[in-house]
Amino acid sequence: MIDIKTLMLSQISLSILLSFTFLVYLKYEKTFTGFRLWTIGTIIHAVGFFFLSSRGLIPIGVSIVFGNLLLMVSLICRMDAILQFLGVKSFKKILYFSPLLAIAIGSYFYFVQDNMAVRSLVFGLFFLIFSIPVVWKLMRHMTHQHNFLYYLAATIIVVRIASLMIRAVYFMNSQDNDILTNAIFNSVHFLIALIGEVGINIVFLLMNNQKSEEQLIQTNDKLQKVIDNVKTLSGLLPICSHCKKIRDDKGYWNRIESYIQENSDAEFSHGMCPECSDELYGKEDWYIEMKKNENSKE
Repeated sequence: MIDIKTLMLSQISLSILLSFTFLVYLKYEKTFTGFRLWTIGTIIHAVGFFFLSSRGLIPIGVSIVFGNLLLMVSLICRMDAILQFLGVKSFKKILYFSPLLAIAIGSYFYFVQDNMAVRSLVFGLFFLIFSIPVVWKLMRHMTHQHNFLYYLAATIIVVRIASLMIRAVYFMNSQDNDILTNAIFNSVHFLIALIGEVGINIVFLLMNNQKSEEQLIQTNDKLQKVIDNVKTLSGLLPICSHCKKIRDDKGYWNRIESYIQENSDAEFSHGMCPECSDELYGKEDWYIEMKKNENSKE
């Protein structure tokens, strides 16, 4: 049987490590909508578990209130982050204040009427209410895109919620009133929490990487289409030394501008160079007068 304190300290250490990993990703890698919020949620989760594991070092009431409050805020942040990542409607901002209501109910069943079973049920229901819509969205996206990572994320969340609800039922039928006692059930519960925490963070990181790769492939496809549409002229072009027409691969002679327009994306606008202007109009009075005016302006 694994010591509960050891499991909780392991989870705190891993949460800190994962938080650092996400912060590095934010600075140096491409991330998508929701990634920053997920990182914030992971940091809050680590702090919440620190409060829960500090019973004996700090008053139990402080551990219960701040530990569970931070874990609930962390849950909302990370569930909302998944919704934002999926590009669907996210939580309303007012829901971020809902942990205050849950913690008020939980505090009543500690400071006024100490009942561990009811507290566990309240917090379990809170997690259930905010997680089920996210699981549903993950499953819908998994169906449309056949994305195994979405299915895996949904499964981890469901297992975590099931563990919390089973714990509430356990405390209703048990005399045990302390989550830190080294009972087999508590060890299993926190082991599931530890594995789930590591798993959901890794999966979310992989989801971000997968989305980045998909976007890169789409960008490359668009670039390839642009390259395919670009026409270039190369090789030896047979051109008439007198009229400057070009012979195509079918043996026909084409005006140089017609040939280039058909074999490239270039277009022509016609004008006349000074040499040709002098040759054609050099003896015309109006042209001679125009040249004099231009020279005088210079």
